[in-house]
Amino acid sequence: LAGKIARNSPTALAAAIRAVNAGYEPGADGMEREIEEFGKCFGTADFKEGTSAFMEKRKASFTGA
Repeated sequence: LAGKIARNSPTALAAAIRAVNAGYEPGADGMEREIEEFGKCFGTADFKEGTSAFMEKRKASFTGA
């Protein structure tokens, strides 16, 4: 499972970790933070690569950018 997760975009993984951790903070609105964190991923090179790979039915090559 860890290997499968590690093959994903480092940018998206970092955003997911921040969103999950924010959910544990007192008074934190987890859904709002999740939207905020994943919104940062749109427009990145990894987002473009992931989208292109999906459309071209190939494995994505993420760089963390």
